[in-house]
Amino acid sequence: NVTLTGLTIQNGEAGVGGGILNEGNLVLNGCTIKSNRAVTGGGGIHTSGTLTVNDSVVAGNRASSAGYGEANLAESAGGGVFLSGGTLTLNRSTVADNYAEYYGGGLWSEHGTVALSQSSILHNAASDGGGVSSVNCTFGVTNSTIVGNAASFVGFGSFVPSGGGLRIESGTFTLVNSTVAYNSAG
Repeated sequence: NVTLTGLTIQNGEAGVGGGILNEGNLVLNGCTIKSNRAVTGGGGIHTSGTLTVNDSVVAGNRASSAGYGEANLAESAGGGVFLSGGTLTLNRSTVADNYAEYYGGGLWSEHGTVALSQSSILHNAASDGGGVSSVNCTFGVTNSTIVGNAASFVGFGSFVPSGGGLRIESGTFTLVNSTVAYNSAG
């Protein structure tokens, strides 16, 4: 178990988890995760464990294989946060201005559980799911805002952009007292 408080993590670069790679139990309190880059997933944070983010900012991160040559092109996802099979809880936090070549500019989740409470997903971009892209998750959003995100053709491939704010492929999704507005796709 690790708790980080009042820390800024920036300018990191890795294959996955440009700022943080979490496979255990991590709590972030009042942290800023910014300007990091991952080739395939989790420009800011890649987690397959339990991650709780309180009063924090994940901003300006990238999941992009650009610059690594065609042999290394991967479907980059989760510009801000990439969740694979774990649990993510965001409380009073902001995920903003992140970018992914393919899925989930702000947040990509697969086979896990996500809970957003009093949080904002703002101005993120990806080819699919500009704000959030989720596959086979239990996903709950309460008293939160998903605004100004964009899904547009920014990666490589031939699919049509979808889900400016949200792209929920399967699983369970709940939205309570929240705003999803001014997102775009196409």
